[in-house]
Amino acid sequence: HMHHAARYTAFGNDLQAQPLGGEFELAIRERAKAASGAQLHINLHGYPAHEWTRPLTGYVPRNFELWSIPKGFFLVLRYHQHWKAQAEALLEHVTEHLANVPGLVAYNRRQIKAFEAHAGRLEFTIRNDIPYLLTRDDTQLTPLQLITEYPDETIYGDDFVMAHQVQYETIMSAYQKYQLIK
Repeated sequence: HMHHAARYTAFGNDLQAQPLGGEFELAIRERAKAASGAQLHINLHGYPAHEWTRPLTGYVPRNFELWSIPKGFFLVLRYHQHWKAQAEALLEHVTEHLANVPGLVAYNRRQIKAFEAHAGRLEFTIRNDIPYLLTRDDTQLTPLQLITEYPDETIYGDDFVMAHQVQYETIMSAYQKYQLIK
């Protein structure tokens, strides 16, 4: 699991934005892919509750409007050009599975209702009550990258247990479907 700040490396770079073939931290992922032959990268992630929006102040950092919270648990699925069909199949399977996780749909609906009350219509597409972004990205390391986004910075107790369960269910359902489509 990657805490949001962990995407910024010891050199201060955004790990996702480093070019392939470099000598920085992304090289570790490149070596792991070469050793494993992985075609799917599941990036367990969370989004914080401090910087991206400060409710009722009107403050949102430049270029981060889409990332304003709350919007509940959501997915980002990126794919290479010839992997769109596999990405769609993976997304359908994972969101269908996640819609059956106890409490997740109700949680997302509450979060989205709060978002829309303050920020207008949610710009994410929703499938099986799970918001998502599906985008082509031919520059990423693997043909498929599934990123989970759970508002996880200040959760404890039952909320933490639910977040952990949702991340686990995402991994398991993505792995199961990937075995059928690879």
